[in-house]
Amino acid sequence: MQVWEEPLLELKNYNALLQSIRKKITPVLATGVIDVQQTHMVCSLLENTKKSSLFITYSESRAKEICEDMQCFHQQAFFYPAKDILFYSADVHSKEIQRERFRILERLLLGEPCVLVLSVKALLDKLPERKIFEKFTLRYEVGEVVSLETLLQQLITMGYERSELVEGPGQFAVRGGILDFFSPTMESAVRIEFWDDEIDSIRNMDVFSQRSMDKLESVRIFPARELIYEKKDAETAASRIQKELESSCKKYQAKGMTEEAQRLSEIMAEVLESLREGKSFGSIENYTSFFYPNAVSLLDYLPEDTLLFFDEPERIRGHMDVLFEEYSESIKSRIEGGYLLPSQGKMLFDYTDIVKQSQRFSCVLLSTVAQNIGDFQVQETVQFSVRSTSSYQKKMDLFCEEVSELKKKGYQILIYGGSVARCERMVKELEERDIVAAYVSDLKETMPKGSIWVLYGRLSKGFVYQDASFAVFSDRELLGEVSRKPAAKKKKKGTAISSFTDLKIGDYVVHDTHGIGIFRGLEKISVEGIHKDYMKISYANDGALFIPVNQMDVIQKYIGSNAGAPKLNKLGGQEWNRAKTKARSAVKILAEDLVALYAKRAA
Repeated sequence: MQVWEEPLLELKNYNALLQSIRKKITPVLATGVIDVQQTHMVCSLLENTKKSSLFITYSESRAKEICEDMQCFHQQAFFYPAKDILFYSADVHSKEIQRERFRILERLLLGEPCVLVLSVKALLDKLPERKIFEKFTLRYEVGEVVSLETLLQQLITMGYERSELVEGPGQFAVRGGILDFFSPTMESAVRIEFWDDEIDSIRNMDVFSQRSMDKLESVRIFPARELIYEKKDAETAASRIQKELESSCKKYQAKGMTEEAQRLSEIMAEVLESLREGKSFGSIENYTSFFYPNAVSLLDYLPEDTLLFFDEPERIRGHMDVLFEEYSESIKSRIEGGYLLPSQGKMLFDYTDIVKQSQRFSCVLLSTVAQNIGDFQVQETVQFSVRSTSSYQKKMDLFCEEVSELKKKGYQILIYGGSVARCERMVKELEERDIVAAYVSDLKETMPKGSIWVLYGRLSKGFVYQDASFAVFSDRELLGEVSRKPAAKKKKKGTAISSFTDLKIGDYVVHDTHGIGIFRGLEKISVEGIHKDYMKISYANDGALFIPVNQMDVIQKYIGSNAGAPKLNKLGGQEWNRAKTKARSAVKILAEDLVALYAKRAA
């Protein structure tokens, strides 16, 4: 039993909540819970029930904060990012977000226990059934007999892109009997060497030097996109799209909307051509329902005994109502304008669908105040009495005064001090004020009443269980945040943009991740009920990227040679990554030459 878990077992309300979960008398409503304290309580419940869990909250920023706090108590807590709903029909999804999602899906498919933290938006995506992902998650061992040609076709089916050299996730390359690939769930690429049809060796690979590294006995290959399909699935999807296209165009023509009919025909012609020729394209996941009418949510990937936590369910409902109203208006406009097919208006589940799907799990509803929860039929309510700790703003005397008072009352006191160095500093500061404290690394030790232990780890806030005589403090409330300046990124072929006067519409700009595009001006977009200005950057193949104006520092003005207009990069393409890789290689060679030169001079 963890030292932070034991005090809760003395609380009647905690034990009542625990029994409701064990007896499956749910949904159960826990009121009076606050901030970081609820993550502490959730992790304690998971330690006692030995269950995996899904923690659902109302926003992405809230989910990230909760996950960071939860990792202090539970090592297997992970954040599952959501796609942007308002730009769902556009190809503007981050590759890194996609990789984070794949890593979580892989854990679920492998049955590894974990605590997932996400915003409710992340549950709205329609995914292929679990058995489809399982079918296309491959595993190979040294000595296994495998047809290389069959494996290459499987990689293409799984969404991998063939290239001359593997330089990033989602790519593969083949030279003779050597196959290189980079699975999105792995930290490095992998090289498989074949002897005829037998796997002779498997090694990690450095994408910069293209050299083999450590030997591996086996390797797992995960799909490179969320929508996986075989040739027959693509043919079926194309047939369904064609049928709906013809129906939609007839309706447009009947209303005299010739331009809209023409636009939709042109857009879908490209989609149909890609599907029939076996080509992938960036927005393919917007056509999931044409491939799999019985698509599922992330909930269908969870173990049956997973425990679901809803953080402020009434706030979740209010947030989703506003968000879906904006999303529905956006999709309706795009359908009426001939940019989407009518069925694409149902690309996502709505919150009512998620509530209904959650009914097969045990659910705990967390709320700061007692209130009616409209979406759930609450079976039991448990009230907690908890308060937040104060913010001492680097006033050590005030902190020590409160800690001393709690110690006299027999409180068990934990102080999360951040790094080991800060923990040692905290113990020293307390001892200088005649307060006995100890830095403890073994969290399974029994903690005496009236003890003060300083632990490694970082929490955003502290809290006090008055009924259990148990207090937890955070070094952030006392010493403040650790000031860490991120390393400045080297800019590529550009100059910094300090204001919009530096740019005019039509200027070429450089984005560090996506490469060269064209500035198209500002667009006002409503996000979560708030109108914000976004910079629109256009890329090759009609790609478009929208950047919040407060993040304009991610782009620079292009200052290349005067030999004509530069070639635009493609969103999601690898040209820009290849250019950056070549630059890194050149820098590396230069550095090696300089080291050799300086060594020669020193001799």
